[in-house]
Amino acid sequence: MVIVNQMRRNGEALTDARIIERILRSLDPKFDFVVIAIEESKEVDKLMVDHLMASWRQYVRRILLRRSQHLSHTISNLI
Repeated sequence: MVIVNQMRRNGEALTDARIIERILRSLDPKFDFVVIAIEESKEVDKLMVDHLMASWRQYVRRILLRRSQHLSHTISNLI
């Protein structure tokens, strides 16, 4: 986002759709399933960067919660 803000300050016209497309293209291939889900469930050209970031944060929280639960379950099985 810092780079995007700098580009906008320098007068470059960047739409949210263009930024989102670049973000989705720049993600590691291991996140392809997330990219596909976002592209299929939302109209990317109408999606705002803030909404994309909120969706991404929710995904990360869910993954971290599942890992934490898995770790707790594994530890309790060892004890």
